[in-house]
Amino acid sequence: MVKYVIAKQLAGKKIITTDGEEIGRVIDLYFNTSSGKLESVLLEPNPD
Repeated sequence: MVKYVIAKQLAGKKIITTDGEEIGRVIDLYFNTSSGKLESVLLEPNPD
């Protein structure tokens, strides 16, 4: 079953590596309006 998420709900979410290290947060998502596919993700890196 596919779970849909509104893109605005992802803004501010933590980006965590497979090792469990937090490396930043989601700032924005960019989609191709013709295909609906995700083109890029804008991230804010942690200051560490």
